[in-house]
Amino acid sequence: MSVHTYGGCGRLPCPGRGLRDCVVALGRRGYDFFLVGEAHLCQHYQSDALWEVLRHGGQMVPVVFGGVDYSDVLSSSNGTNGSNGNDNGGNSGSGRGDSNNLPVLIDALQSRSPSALGRYLRHLHQYPSLLARYRQWRSHFEVVLERWTCALCDRLREASLPLGGGTEVAAQRPLCTSWPNLNFGGRR
Repeated sequence: MSVHTYGGCGRLPCPGRGLRDCVVALGRRGYDFFLVGEAHLCQHYQSDALWEVLRHGGQMVPVVFGGVDYSDVLSSSNGTNGSNGNDNGGNSGSGRGDSNNLPVLIDALQSRSPSALGRYLRHLHQYPSLLARYRQWRSHFEVVLERWTCALCDRLREASLPLGGGTEVAAQRPLCTSWPNLNFGGRR
């Protein structure tokens, strides 16, 4: 399996004029995976890149390196499951059950090591029926992004939030981490 690196970190320019154009073009080229490396490793931060791949990436499966517990965000209650709990290096979605438990992405931080993640991606690439499990959710669900959520998130990120009557409550700081320890207060 060959790896092609596009964009600012790669040798190849990203096709198009922005993230969406790039994701659409790479999805049309038949890539199996799209590595989403989040700029911030925080429990409550997700970049647009993940959602662009889910919405416009064709059959590409996002391999996400971020701080979010993706099984909470993409959970079986909404028909998807981002958890990675089987014996293949800890990298696959659950792969059990029906459309209420379809894997959507591969959470790289659930892997035992980078080499275990690489072995699992090669395994999926060699066995298309296993890789197809990560694509089945697309026939049952659709990603719909509503921009009002961006305004809400921006407002919630402010240092303090007025509650009315002059009372203010300080917003909690997000739980973030950095290299090399990747410590999210016991989550990982």
